[in-house]
Amino acid sequence: MLRGTHISRTAISLLLIAAISGCTSFPSMRDRNAANRQQTAPATATSLDPNDGDAANAAQAPADPTSDLWARIRHRLQLHAIQHPRITSEVRWFRNNPQFLGNTSVRAEPFLYHIVSEIERRGMPIELAFIPIVESAFQSKALSRSQASGIWQFIPGTGTRYGLKQDWWYDERRNFVKATDAALNYLAALHQRFNGDWLLAMAAYNNGEGNIDRALQRNRTKRLPLDFWSIEVRRETAEYVPRILAVAQIVAHPELYGQNLQPIANKPYFAVVDTGRPIDLRQLEAGTGIDSELFQALNASYRRNSAGPDGPFSVYVPLAAEQLARETIAALPRHARSDWQQYQIRPGDTLSGIAARFGTTVPTLQAANQMNGTALRAGQQLLIPPNESPTSVADGNAKDATQATNPATGGKETSHTVASGETLSSIAKRHGVPLAQLLRDNNLTTATILRVGQRLLLRSVSAFQAESPGRASDNAPAITYEVRSGDSLWRISNQFAVTVTELRRWNSLSSNQQLRPGQKLTVYPGRKI
Repeated sequence: MLRGTHISRTAISLLLIAAISGCTSFPSMRDRNAANRQQTAPATATSLDPNDGDAANAAQAPADPTSDLWARIRHRLQLHAIQHPRITSEVRWFRNNPQFLGNTSVRAEPFLYHIVSEIERRGMPIELAFIPIVESAFQSKALSRSQASGIWQFIPGTGTRYGLKQDWWYDERRNFVKATDAALNYLAALHQRFNGDWLLAMAAYNNGEGNIDRALQRNRTKRLPLDFWSIEVRRETAEYVPRILAVAQIVAHPELYGQNLQPIANKPYFAVVDTGRPIDLRQLEAGTGIDSELFQALNASYRRNSAGPDGPFSVYVPLAAEQLARETIAALPRHARSDWQQYQIRPGDTLSGIAARFGTTVPTLQAANQMNGTALRAGQQLLIPPNESPTSVADGNAKDATQATNPATGGKETSHTVASGETLSSIAKRHGVPLAQLLRDNNLTTATILRVGQRLLLRSVSAFQAESPGRASDNAPAITYEVRSGDSLWRISNQFAVTVTELRRWNSLSSNQQLRPGQKLTVYPGRKI
């Protein structure tokens, strides 16, 4: 059951004035009181606003249903003629807040053609395509207080019930193709359960079939009508169905309500590209040049920057970028295809010891492997999070390193041969040298992609400090880091061995400020505040 998941009017107003990124939590319908005090449902049953005057007589501009998806939808509406004061109230709100549907129609573009096609294939009312407008405003990563997720806002239990995979790596509730199929299956089952009444089916989608069953039984006991408008349901559900029908009436006659629905091409939008195995999704995004926000919206089901070892191994990309995506995947060096590692546990291993060896923490390993405790067994495979590399998987010795003394500084110089899966930060950690020093000594930047077999110069910290006399912790050299898609302050802080607090202070970032791809951050590896 999908309870407490759809967007209240208060939440919609917030969406109109705030940039939305990442997961968003939507308040309950009880938070609508302030907006409702400013609106009174008319006594008439017509859903057209009586203040429209001659607007009701305005001729609708002809639209070609073969070119504009909204026109295609408009020609297939079935429920838009239903009239009720509650629908009128919702129509009035949308008319007074035209930006909401305008902005939502832009976010709907990657998904709506597929949803409409699936609804038509099943012979269901096209108005069901408006449920994601009310549920999530077509935000792929929308997350409610009840943990409902995705554009269709499935709670975990209902998602599992309808076959949506949910684990540490992947959440199919946010896969718009899988979730659309599950949502329509659920709605079809509800439609059958409630004797072909689509309004009761939509009410049950919001409030759960059990609650609607009980409301109907109360009316049977009292010998009252058994339609949606006659049963007693919670306020949220009483407004949910009228809001869907209000959207239908606005889509039918957008010009009457001052609405600007962004035209959407009436053709497929996306392609499915097989990756063959886990890949770093950030590299695919960068290699194709697909807009970061769009790429993440299409692939919101990936909870990490890579698929898990069991897949799925596919991504959604705009149709125009399909061939480029395939070429980018094929060109990825095998060692760069995924930044996750697997470690086979040996007799005597402990979780804390493995965490120290790989430069990570016990809680991180537990989360990555869905472990409740710390018990291990020999031969078990353990997943190691990205950007980490063992101090030594074999015996703790750097077998690929050769050492020499630098007579000019008294420090030691070491050469390191890059192995599969290693990164600049993991190599710096492994050999105990500042990342800034490693970059400087090898004329590299943080954006450099390493090659397997590449040799790097390593010098001991004493040699680095000898070249920088008087260098104290508060004079550490600055590095400019460009934020990439998927980055977080926590991830960046781990990469440079600094704290999130330090990153915020050095860059004057507030506690709730979000990072943007391309944003420049100043980092001082080795400096402490």
